[in-house]
Amino acid sequence: MKKRLIFTLLLTAAMPALAESSCAVRAAQLLAQGKATELATWFRTPSPNSAAAFSKLTTELGALEGIAAATRPRSGTSVRLSVQADGLPASYAHSASWADAVSQKLGAVQIQTSVASSQTCQLLALYIHASPP
Repeated sequence: MKKRLIFTLLLTAAMPALAESSCAVRAAQLLAQGKATELATWFRTPSPNSAAAFSKLTTELGALEGIAAATRPRSGTSVRLSVQADGLPASYAHSASWADAVSQKLGAVQIQTSVASSQTCQLLALYIHASPP
């Protein structure tokens, strides 16, 4: 009984850390650090095009602050910026995660990662949803 209580307390204490380690949060942290090349390696087949696209995206975002895990996509109208894996079909099976942040240039944004499996961060696409100007 005592072991079960300790395990439950440890698991409860670890939950916020688990939520913050989502693929979207980690991707947002890499974007905030300007690590476009590292983020491009998350694709199954990294290409120079994806590294350049992430680099351009980092420039369009400016500094990112206040990165926090989100449990679902935002509702409402948004402008979407994206970087997709080469050869990604229009419709594909994926697992998604979201993170909210504040962009120096675009204001409040939501980062969405679409990954091949919820067990890995093998990136299929990354989307930035920003409020329209």
